[in-house]
Order: sequence, then structure tokens, then C-alpha cells
Amino acid sequence: MLIKIKIRNSFMENKKKLKVTFAGKSYSIFTDEQEGVVTRAAELVDDLLKGYSEKMPTSDPYQKALLVAFQLATDVTKNSDELHRCKSKTEELSDLISKHLQTG
Repeated sequence: MLIKIKIRNSFMENKKKLKVTFAGKSYSIFTDEQEGVVTRAAELVDDLLKGYSEKMPTSDPYQKALLVAFQLATDVTKNSDELHRCKSKTEELSDLISKHLQTG
């Protein structure tokens, strides 16, 4: 007797399958992100890979991928710091407005 058991991967449930291209190779991405976000992210990664390929034509793809990852991580860190600064400033301004309204 043969019993088939279907194991469902919860990671892939309710995810869209999108096709993206990096360095001329197509990849399937399972995501719950909006297609436009995934497309823009894929274009950014592909553009960065192309840039490193032009600057470093003899380096291996792994090294180029690491440099792209590092560049994106640096950008995320800077943006996170800026977001934190903006949130702090917003809280300061909100406190000032509240104090002004209470005294006014």
C-alpha cells in the first residue's frame, strides 16, 4: 500500500510566485510583497550587479554579490538611522505643540 503524504511548506502558503532576473539569469521568488516593490528591488540589485561587473570584470560572481549585499546593507543602515532621527524630531515637535496648546 502506497500512502502519499503532502507536506505543506508554511513559508510558501499565500505567497505569490514572481519571476526576477539577476545578471541574465531568471529566478522564481515566492513573496507576499507587492509586485512593484519586488520588481524595483530586483532592478536595483541587477543594476548594482551590472555596475560591479563593469568595474570588476574578472572577479567571481560571489564576490560581486557580496559587494552588492554590503552596499545595500549600508544603505539600509543609513536609512534606518535617518528614520530614527526623523522619528525623534517628530516626537520633539509633537511635545512642543502639546505644551504650547496646553499653555495657550
